[in-house]
Order: sequence, then structure tokens, then C-alpha cells
Amino acid sequence: MDPFAKAVPNRPKTVRETEAEVVNTLDKAERHAKIDHRQALTGDVRANTNLKIGLSAFLCVLISGWFIGLFWLIGDYFRQMATLGIEIPSSVMLALIGAGSGVIGLMGYILKGVFKSN
Repeated sequence: MDPFAKAVPNRPKTVRETEAEVVNTLDKAERHAKIDHRQALTGDVRANTNLKIGLSAFLCVLISGWFIGLFWLIGDYFRQMATLGIEIPSSVMLALIGAGSGVIGLMGYILKGVFKSN
């Protein structure tokens, strides 16, 4: 006596598919699953690449804006010092070089982390 016979109301009396048909159906389903998996991976790689491109563009715009603002402020400072007739201290020049190299180094560090290879 089958205890699960009542749980399946329309149980077929005979099996209509042969073993070869079942294997063929499973092989076809496996091929479709592999194709779907490859398409999902391709979409993921494409989305990841687009994110990296967007981040790189954003960093370039951000760094360019930072340098434009820095040079504008330094140029204004130099004009004021020239108007007053005061010599520009060497510490200002060192700070300008340090700030520029620090920001470029930070951008390089961020982009290296974004585009690291396995």
C-alpha cells in the first residue's frame, strides 16, 4: 500500500516517456541553464565594467575640479602677494607641490584598487 497515493489525485497509470526522451529533455534543460548562466555572467561583467568607467570618469572630473580650484586660489594668492610686494614664502610652494602630489597619489591608489587584476 502506497501511503502517498492519496496525495497525488491524478497519478498516471503508465509512464509515457522513454528513458532516452527523459535524458534528452534533461540534456536540453542543462544546455539552456548553461547558456542562461553565461548570459548572466556576461551581463554582470558588462555592468561591472560600466561602473568602473563611471567611477573613473567621476574621479577624473573630481580631480580636475580640485586642481582648477587649487590653481585658482593659488593664483589669487600670488596676485595678492605681488600687489602687496611681498615675497612668496617657500612653504607655500612646498605645500602646493605636496598637495598636488598627494591628490594624484590618492587618485592612483583608488584607480589601482578599482582595476586590480586577479
